[in-house]
Amino acid sequence: MHADGAVLTVSGSVTGKDEVEKLVEVNGRGFDLRAEGTVLLVEYGDRPGVMGRVGTLLGEAGINIEAAQISQTTDGSDAVMLLRVDRHIDAHLLEPIGASVGAHTIRAVDFN
Repeated sequence: MHADGAVLTVSGSVTGKDEVEKLVEVNGRGFDLRAEGTVLLVEYGDRPGVMGRVGTLLGEAGINIEAAQISQTTDGSDAVMLLRVDRHIDAHLLEPIGASVGAHTIRAVDFN
């Protein structure tokens, strides 16, 4: 639960004969992303250029995006972006990335 009382919901699943762990839902939006390594979750007002901006800031910090998915809310006003990256994201990077795109929520989740 966030400080303002808002709740973030996340669901996972195990799929296939190899039993791959996956993120399949965030705040009611569908995804299909392996739950491994470090995943950046960004919820923001949907508009062009956000993924590019976040990718540029991660690249400047030497962080590579391995997989990405975006799911828009039903009314099209907001989106949730999940980025699986190749290394840990230091907490000091989250605030400026979130501020640069007007994120409602930004979190780095470590599945290691």
